[in-house]
Amino acid sequence: MLLAGLEPIFQLGMERALADAGTDVVDDGGSDADWLVRQAAERRPQVIVIGDGPRVAPDLCSRLRIAAPHATVVLWRADARVGVLEPGAETPRVIPAPGVEQLSKELVGRAAKGESCPST
Repeated sequence: MLLAGLEPIFQLGMERALADAGTDVVDDGGSDADWLVRQAAERRPQVIVIGDGPRVAPDLCSRLRIAAPHATVVLWRADARVGVLEPGAETPRVIPAPGVEQLSKELVGRAAKGESCPST
């Protein structure tokens, strides 16, 4: 699973909760959108979670879809809503933002340890 563009404290909490649930997590390390797109292309994650902060380019979702077409892209919005763009879907489902634990339970089935990001 790739994480990027989230509020730092939230991203740290999400990383820990998902790692505790057995998910391999790669964060953006403060890198730019190009780095994230390269990581998505190289690692082929099943899930990519991005925030809608100022570092997130407007075209990032479509670039990620091209780089990792089989990934679910989750856009975590500042207004406490989440857009979930499943592979092959034209438009995202919009749901209320779940807590990290609830998100972990929903996504871990898709991105179990060792499946989201192959070893490098």
